[in-house]
Amino acid sequence: MAAESIITTITDGTTDLTFYRLSMTGYSSRWGWSGNTTSLRLFLDFQHDVSPLGTLKSDVHNMTLRREEINSTTGKLAVSTISLQAKVPKDSVISSADVENDISAVMALMNKTFTNGFLSGIVLSGDYNVTGPFNPARA
Repeated sequence: MAAESIITTITDGTTDLTFYRLSMTGYSSRWGWSGNTTSLRLFLDFQHDVSPLGTLKSDVHNMTLRREEINSTTGKLAVSTISLQAKVPKDSVISSADVENDISAVMALMNKTFTNGFLSGIVLSGDYNVTGPFNPARA
């Protein structure tokens, strides 16, 4: 039986990263990059807080990519995290199609131009409406 994996593409549009499941407990799981070394490690963490049916609470879903890298000069560990949280009320006013459209709208912003501005502390206005599947390599 093959190990479960998640494959994603980085910004060059051609390089895939493969993550394999390391652990799973309840509604949480951790996935490690197949290229992890002692000086560079990537992890994907998923955590779900699911409310009981019939309640008016919200389900909360978290996904975090964690990069751990050792500075070759100082030997110090540097850590970056990129997280996405979806909080969805059990109330039927917001449909699963609404949530899918909202996620798609956020993903459409995640291109090189928008991300560079965002990480510089600004939000660039513009048309980010791109047809076709999500591709992080587009600018």
